[in-house]
Amino acid sequence: MPSAEQWETFFHATDIDPLMVGAMITRASQAGLRNVVAEQRDFVLEGCGRPNASMSYVMLFNILHIEDPSACSARRLGLYASGELSA
Repeated sequence: MPSAEQWETFFHATDIDPLMVGAMITRASQAGLRNVVAEQRDFVLEGCGRPNASMSYVMLFNILHIEDPSACSARRLGLYASGELSA
């Protein structure tokens, strides 16, 4: 949330758990943030749902069941060469 408060760009949050998605939507709404988009999806099976080359920075958390999160994120998120990853 702190980043979304500082920047006007959109922040896309994805979680497999619908309760976590609901919590994110509630927190963003309570903070008056209109630049946070949260959706429930299985990241491993469905990818992130964003167009290729549409992300410039990606943060992955609690992705314990993926052997190589860097390779998965680059493939699934379509990061372009200048994009960054935090895992």
